Amino acid sequence: MPSRRGQYLEAVFARETADDWRLPSFFEQRFPSHGMIFPQPVEVAHARAAEPEERFWFPADEALLEAARKVAGAVELERCVAADQCLGRPPVVRGWLRALPAAK
Repeated sequence: MPSRRGQYLEAVFARETADDWRLPSFFEQRFPSHGMIFPQPVEVAHARAAEPEERFWFPADEALLEAARKVAGAVELERCVAADQCLGRPPVVRGWLRALPAAK
């Protein structure tokens, strides 16, 4: 249950080098990449600001987050959906401060 999420739909695709991935010189790496895909912030316009703002993180709705926290411990998650379709270990609900995929 992340309290905020990063958006990953705006991205720069890097060129592969012998050791790693190289971004074009006019972009900077600001967040962990997904292989050759480097997420970038977006510009958001809204009524609370006179000018668009650059943003990567978007907060979760606090009321929905609180509802999820209340039921997380009470929800029993099944390990199998069919006799031959089971997870390797029992599923659990965990909370995070933010959602960000692991760096490579």
